Amino acid sequence: MFLTSFVRREYKYLINRSKYETILPYIQTFARPDDYCTSSDGYFVANIYYDTPGNNIIRHSVSDPYFKEKLRMRFYSQPKSIDDPVFVEMKKKLNGIVSKRRITLPLGEAESFLTGVMPKPRDDYLFNQISKELMQFILVNDVRPSVRIDYKRIAFFSCDNPDVRITFDYDITSCRDDPSPVRESGGIPLISDDEMLMEIKFSNSVPIGLARLLSEAHIYRNGYSKYGNEYKRFVSGSNERYGL
Repeated sequence: MFLTSFVRREYKYLINRSKYETILPYIQTFARPDDYCTSSDGYFVANIYYDTPGNNIIRHSVSDPYFKEKLRMRFYSQPKSIDDPVFVEMKKKLNGIVSKRRITLPLGEAESFLTGVMPKPRDDYLFNQISKELMQFILVNDVRPSVRIDYKRIAFFSCDNPDVRITFDYDITSCRDDPSPVRESGGIPLISDDEMLMEIKFSNSVPIGLARLLSEAHIYRNGYSKYGNEYKRFVSGSNERYGL
């Protein structure tokens, strides 16, 4: 079950496949794959980020401010019709603390919502409240689809502490020409075939054993942002980083 609202910290690490193979056996001693990880290669995730015509939201975000926020549509399988469910969510970060607020809508309603059309109220306080919060952001910023970022994800939850989640994202691609939810997945690679983005998501602290293992394996935080790095590549007009 997906939560509609939560607060946590997120540590990010850009690692290679060799590092992944080194730490995976230890992770499997205390964590289990999440419910959507039904195969060893994980599952599909796609985000469509919404921004102003001048990319003001991501421009602010990459300046490393004390507070930043992003609006996106997210789905875990390629929509086949306007009735397929998707998430509309706001991700905020305040001094390192991440919060998310999101609602679930059929694709057609989600696209209308993101143009300023409120969904019908439901017998659900959180849905109605979050809808109002998101709509205020949509209208104030005059957002529109900016970029679609797809990837595969392998994810684990700690067996003893479900607040601890570890994810590995790979095959990360982006598309600005057609950031549509119905287009085929794929686009410009954002990382190399040998790289993976590891994230540790937690409420209180990283498990001591895992922190020790990362130190021994010389794996260090680097704050990699998919949308942020895509935007930097976009404005530089260069694909040299990706070997293209």
